[in-house]
Amino acid sequence: MILFVCTGNTCRSPLAAALARAYGVDAQSAGLSADPGDVATPEAVRTAQRNGVDLSNHYARNVQAYLMREASQVYAMTRDHERILQMRFPEYARKIHVLNPSISDPFGGNDAVYDACAEKLLAAMRNAGIIPGPMSGRALHMRVELRKINEQDAAAQWAYTTALPADENGLTNPYHGVSYDEYLANVLPTLISYEHPVNMPDWFVPETYYYLWDGERLVGEFRIRHYLTEALRNGAGHIGYSIWKDVRGKGYGTAGLRLTIEKAKQIIPEDEIYLRVYKDNIASQKVMLNNGAYVAGEDESHYFFRIPK
Repeated sequence: MILFVCTGNTCRSPLAAALARAYGVDAQSAGLSADPGDVATPEAVRTAQRNGVDLSNHYARNVQAYLMREASQVYAMTRDHERILQMRFPEYARKIHVLNPSISDPFGGNDAVYDACAEKLLAAMRNAGIIPGPMSGRALHMRVELRKINEQDAAAQWAYTTALPADENGLTNPYHGVSYDEYLANVLPTLISYEHPVNMPDWFVPETYYYLWDGERLVGEFRIRHYLTEALRNGAGHIGYSIWKDVRGKGYGTAGLRLTIEKAKQIIPEDEIYLRVYKDNIASQKVMLNNGAYVAGEDESHYFFRIPK
């Protein structure tokens, strides 16, 4: 993972990370004195859009030790940023660098200032070997969509559901191995009914199933629990998801969670979206961090992440 660091984590560093991710780089960002939860500036969002990337779901966060530990390289935006990082994290001094000290802070500038900043960031990342040479046109990125569970996609949904392990990384699936007839007759109506449950126990929380599609292929499943009980608040949280094994590591988790977060914001009453991940599931941790999550706590086996609405 490449970590980009600036001051407030609303302009340069999130823009650098988003641009790098468009080239398939595992990149994240943080600030030295950020106000956690601040969004990217409107100018940064528009500049990102003009470069084919999305910052609309970015929320500022501060540099933390676990980010420095997980990063293979850390790129500061100025010499002062570099010096402060080296003072705070001397054990990681060897992997802290300045991306390009001539890239000034665009905060307060207009769109043209931000566009120029993006061009300098891209050039600096190419010079540092973070991304390859110029690509023709806009940065390449996948075109995916999130579809609510439905009868029309039953065959693909069944194939995914029956192949999903009974328990993988904390996501349980009691329907592993069911026949197609059983899925059509019982499983599909049951899963659809969970959005508006009837005659269920008091402890049951409504949840909605969504499936991530890339063109004509179903590549992942996402579930949104509509609100938190005390058990969910201290446990699985609002969202659970899985991605087909043969397409993992290709960005579908990050893209699918981004789309699911937008759905969740319209559903859940809480101020933050709660997620949980096993400590040894580094890939899912990166997916959450790529969507603006921060670590709110941990237990012996899990990290608990939060994403501000």
